[in-house]
Amino acid sequence: MRIALLCPNASSNSLVRTYPIAKVLARRHDVRLVGFRFGEGIFEPYRNEFDYETIVARQLPRFLSQVREIARGVRADAVYAFKPLPSSIWVGLLARKAHRIPLFLDIEDWETGWYYDVPLVDALKHLIHIERPNGLLWTWVSEKMAAWADEIFVASRSLQARFGGTRLVHGVDTGVFDPSIWDPADTRTRMGLGEGRYVVFAGSPMPNKGLDDLLEAVTAVGDPRLRVLVVGSFQHDPAYRQRLLARFGSRLLLVGARPHAEMPAFLGMADLVVLPQRVTRETMAQIPGKVFEAMAMARPIVATAVSDLPEILDGCGVIIPPESADKLGASIDRLLSQPEEARALGREARRRCQEHYSWDAMERVLDGRLRKWGRARLKDAYS
Repeated sequence: MRIALLCPNASSNSLVRTYPIAKVLARRHDVRLVGFRFGEGIFEPYRNEFDYETIVARQLPRFLSQVREIARGVRADAVYAFKPLPSSIWVGLLARKAHRIPLFLDIEDWETGWYYDVPLVDALKHLIHIERPNGLLWTWVSEKMAAWADEIFVASRSLQARFGGTRLVHGVDTGVFDPSIWDPADTRTRMGLGEGRYVVFAGSPMPNKGLDDLLEAVTAVGDPRLRVLVVGSFQHDPAYRQRLLARFGSRLLLVGARPHAEMPAFLGMADLVVLPQRVTRETMAQIPGKVFEAMAMARPIVATAVSDLPEILDGCGVIIPPESADKLGASIDRLLSQPEEARALGREARRRCQEHYSWDAMERVLDGRLRKWGRARLKDAYS
């Protein structure tokens, strides 16, 4: 099949979900990645991974003509839209009608859930900006349109309960994320890290990701060699970065956003990977993609009991209650002081990842659902 992948914002971390699905679909299908940017550049970690066909989104009503332009330009047997947002599902629905092709919708977040977690005055500020294509009003409308898709894929059980569809958990290329082909000592030498001990936190650092809790826990452990290495950008909240540096400066090592191709090296040199998610409507619906990369790299992992993480890390990671810095510190201290247990958890995490969360596992789910559309189109063509 020829599949047009509709990216709602190629300037953002929405590409974290797009990337593995695009790579897996490209194994059997001809894929094109098209859509919008709400910034001038492509999201840095994935900038060199695809040939992007994107345009800078304009405000409404001009945005509507852009939606028509992209939909008319679709030359595919199916469209695969990421997120129920105007910048993706509106294009997908229009292309579906114009070209008589199926629309697959992928949902990795509860988009309007974020607005329930912010103060009411902030939500109202977003609501009144009706000129913004992906603003609160149009996002709410777009989520109601999700049922019009021919197939829905969701990232978590929470999203499946809300939207239905087939659960498609993020996956990772376990052939690239393989600890046997990466040298931790070489990475540390190249980065000038020396003999310190490092807890790696990867992804977009935001308060709901629990980075404050992690830094409090690391400080409480009391090991002067122990630091938190953050691989990610604070571009959306520079004030948060300054607050963390002011409070935990000596414990923080910030390397910024890095190309995704470097992530196996960063994870490979980690003594520990921690996902300290807090409980919000947003985090309960999503699954951090970095958990699977850490599993593939056989890292010992500590995570909070948020979303599907307890199920994913069952028997191969340490699960603690969210927003519990004391339990987080105790778990970090335990794994650092008991290296045999840490290595055993890491080995089991990689085995579980290869079985359930690899690109091969993703392909089985996608192929099982998409195959019927290929057969249906062939039947129509030769009837």
